[in-house]
Amino acid sequence: MNKRHNQNGNQKKSGNANKDDAKLAHTLERPANEITVKDNPIDLIQRLQACFQSQETDSNAMRSEIQHLKDTLKDTLEQSQADISGLSLVIKTLESSLQNLREELQTKAQAMTELENQHGDEVLEYETGIKASKKETEKLQAKVKELNSVIQAAGITTEVLKLEFEKERSACRTEVESIKAKILELQQKNMSKDIEAKSEPANIDKSIPSASKDKVDADCENCVLQSVQINNMKVDLAVLSRSLYQNSIGILSGAQYMTHNSGIATVEPTFTPMQIERKEDWLSSLHQMVEGRISSQNNGSPDYTIYVKRWQSSYSYLETLEISQVLFCQCAMLNSFLSKERADATNLRNALSAQKIETINCQEKLIASHSKVIDGLKEEAKIKRTEEEIKQKKLRDTQQEAIDSLKTSYEARLIELEKEHSPYRDIAERILAREFEWCKPPRERNEEIIYQGNLAAHGGNCRAVLRRTELSPSDEDEEWFKHWYGVSLKTFAEHKDSPKMQKLLDMRYEMKKFKTVQLSDTAFDRYFQAILCVEIEECESPTSSQSHIDEQKDIEIILDSVFSSMCSEYNEAAENEKRRRKSDWKLGHTGQNMGDSIVENSSNKLSG
Repeated sequence: MNKRHNQNGNQKKSGNANKDDAKLAHTLERPANEITVKDNPIDLIQRLQACFQSQETDSNAMRSEIQHLKDTLKDTLEQSQADISGLSLVIKTLESSLQNLREELQTKAQAMTELENQHGDEVLEYETGIKASKKETEKLQAKVKELNSVIQAAGITTEVLKLEFEKERSACRTEVESIKAKILELQQKNMSKDIEAKSEPANIDKSIPSASKDKVDADCENCVLQSVQINNMKVDLAVLSRSLYQNSIGILSGAQYMTHNSGIATVEPTFTPMQIERKEDWLSSLHQMVEGRISSQNNGSPDYTIYVKRWQSSYSYLETLEISQVLFCQCAMLNSFLSKERADATNLRNALSAQKIETINCQEKLIASHSKVIDGLKEEAKIKRTEEEIKQKKLRDTQQEAIDSLKTSYEARLIELEKEHSPYRDIAERILAREFEWCKPPRERNEEIIYQGNLAAHGGNCRAVLRRTELSPSDEDEEWFKHWYGVSLKTFAEHKDSPKMQKLLDMRYEMKKFKTVQLSDTAFDRYFQAILCVEIEECESPTSSQSHIDEQKDIEIILDSVFSSMCSEYNEAAENEKRRRKSDWKLGHTGQNMGDSIVENSSNKLSG
């Protein structure tokens, strides 16, 4: 009996294996998007699990971002309210100050227009006078520089002449001393000759008449003075003759007083045409001496000495003095003109100082008012910018509200999707756990996890089947569902939220697949339709009166006892099916069939 049973079991198992292989090959040949849950549930479950994990990660990130945005929005609202209140006060004060500034600017503009009309011509005349005086001052300064250079050259020439005079004087003194010595020598010789010429008797005492010492010294000094005067006269005559011979033209012909248009009286030298030409010569000579002195000071050039000697050979002492007089007259005239110009400029400055000060004050006030207006415009621009920022902030708030509403709807949709796909998730987790345990060595496997995985893959799950039919409906789904679960898809879809109905349908599906029991011979099948109808009526009936509620409680008590007996019968059948599967496994079967996991997991779940 047992051998025959085992042979039948082996034949059935090999037949099932062949069917599974053919089904697997057919599934691999089909595209991934055409594979349904019924054909390849593991692939779909893995996809759903990855989708759930990504959605959960995105939802967590979205929640943290939403919280951060809410905090930022709260802080921004508080700060914007404070800024708006402060800006409103600033706007009011700025508007009042701007109005005052406009009135002040109008009055100042009128005052400036009147001042320009009154004093415009005077200011122009003053400016033209200042420009003309500047030009004349520059010309006079150039002339003064030229005269200063000439005076400096004349002074240098005078110093040189003094040095030459001292040298000639010392030479004259030495010559006088030598003449004095010669005179004394000659006197002594003359006296000795007179003595020799006059012979006296022998008996008479020979003596030389001599004068007193003071008289002799006086005579010597007179002789020396006369010789010096003669030498000086010779020198003067030589110089005079040389000057008259070389420069008979002279430096200037005279001098006269001149009164100019400005009331300035000056002494001006008069020149002949020849003297004017000669003036250019001695001015150029003075200029050369000045440049030669500068070069001599800088690099020790001998040009200065050459120019001085040339001057001494060309001009006499008297001519040098006349040149100094001409230069002095020109300097005095320039000084007088400069003093007059300074006095005129001072008077003009004093006359226009009050007007100028008033004009400057008006300009400063205008500048200050303009700066205030500019500040007001800046504040106005700042206000506009703040208003624009507030507008943009309101727009951002509106957009944020729209984003929040979208996020809320997204989260609600996400929760709905999680609820809709929760059967798939439970199936996927249990099947994956079963696959993980099945990969372990046989002695290390956890049979409970394997049973749970088999139950998830081959047991009843009416919610998952309903969801699959909604996503990919087929004409055979209605008949298949009614055959295995005992109710139409439409009826279950209307009452899919009832846990009691879900449990009842899942138990019927598994009872129908058990091999140790015939469903039509059980009390479970007899009570199934009655319990199902009552459950449908309870879901559809609204809240009634108190008497009706009491009747419902009595009916529920009876139905609960019937449902408990159905669960007990299911648990007993599941235990029998589980023992059958274990006995088959002990006899040499290497795999776990679908009924094992269904029986064990169903019995554990219902017994718990």
